[in-house]
Amino acid sequence: MSNQHKIFVIFAILIAGIGSGCEKFVTVEPPPNALVSAFVFADDKTAESAISGVYEKMMGSPTGFFNGGLELYTGLSGDELIARTARPNFIEFNKNALLATNTEVKRIWQAAYEVIYSCNAILEGLAASSSVSERMKLQLKGEALTLRAFSYSQLVQLFGHVPMVLTTDYRENAVAARTDKQVLLAQVEQDLLMAVEVLQPDYQFSNSERTRPNRYVAQALLGRLYLLESKWEKAIELATAIIGASDVFALSPELDGVFKHNSIEAIWQLMPVIPNMNTGLGYVFVQQSGVPTYGDIKADYLGKFEADDQRLNAWIYTYTENGVTYHIPYKYQVKGGEAIEEYYTLVRLAEIYLIRAEAYLQSGMLPAARADINIIRNRAGKGSLTVDDATILTGALETERSCELFVEDGHRWFDIKRWGKVDAVMAVAKPNDWHPNDAVYPLPQSELDNNVQLVQNPGY
Repeated sequence: MSNQHKIFVIFAILIAGIGSGCEKFVTVEPPPNALVSAFVFADDKTAESAISGVYEKMMGSPTGFFNGGLELYTGLSGDELIARTARPNFIEFNKNALLATNTEVKRIWQAAYEVIYSCNAILEGLAASSSVSERMKLQLKGEALTLRAFSYSQLVQLFGHVPMVLTTDYRENAVAARTDKQVLLAQVEQDLLMAVEVLQPDYQFSNSERTRPNRYVAQALLGRLYLLESKWEKAIELATAIIGASDVFALSPELDGVFKHNSIEAIWQLMPVIPNMNTGLGYVFVQQSGVPTYGDIKADYLGKFEADDQRLNAWIYTYTENGVTYHIPYKYQVKGGEAIEEYYTLVRLAEIYLIRAEAYLQSGMLPAARADINIIRNRAGKGSLTVDDATILTGALETERSCELFVEDGHRWFDIKRWGKVDAVMAVAKPNDWHPNDAVYPLPQSELDNNVQLVQNPGY
């Protein structure tokens, strides 16, 4: 493919949208006798519009994978949520009885790979352009690498081994086999390390809003990765760097302020783009009467909260309808309306304290772990722990992650798998439905049909 043809294809993807799947884009032909390279990455403004299109796509669906869908799917799969809908696709998640033909599973897969494909296109377009300033090239490269790494890390934790696609060449991508997840995670690390090198440590490229990745976002995602890979020293180092940026980040003093737009606690948020809507999570969960449209928090899960935990009241709304009590996730409190009050928060400072606490704990640095755990406990109105017993602190760390990060970014589902406790937890939560194979989702049947190199996960 010529450079002009490649650049036009990238332009078609990012301007026309990616909702129909990647197959359609690679067949686009440039207009006859047109100097197509002039239309894409011709200057900083057009290059910046390309990355903006990716963020808009991520927030373009009220139940999209990057706008509330991850929380809904993993919450139903794990021990957080109970389904109240009669829709079979969602019941399959809640019963841990997913079929490869489940359309929501397909939506997860496609949404992640569409972002990955667009990031690959941006990286190729930047490399081919001589008109974009070096300053803008570095920023957009860092953002694209961060988005690609983020998407792959989510895919690996949901599906296990998945194809690693690092190009826009459809001929190569169409026959890509599954890549060992350790190889994928190594690529995630490489992408994020490169992003750390090129991204700025502030939010100057997003007009001081926290809606585009900067250096701290890449470091935070690296911290998550290092927990997953048991690289405790590296996790501590990165978390400490972020926590040390006290002029940029601080825990919100009010629980109601954590998920507001440009919260002081936010490290990375996504801006709403759907008219009369703030976030997908607000749209999915917020209601004060009737049977919840999708689901609510399981009563058993509420037992993780201590009686004096202020998060129980601030982040969960409880009401009774026809004798049935429902517990609604209420971190996001705006269901709709023209006023933008809340942004979808992907990374925040409380998680960073808990990353460092876990890494300290695993490194045997018990007083340091206790100090970080207490910071999160105290913000929730709970008293400080005073003991330095590894077993007690491990339980406290797990409780704080469960209560601080519930129905948020898939953390609970990923945590119980990372801790090696998924079978034990789920055998109690769903004794009649759980099978160890359910810890990963099935690959979509449509992908298996289109690519003979792909092999299904066991049990599906």
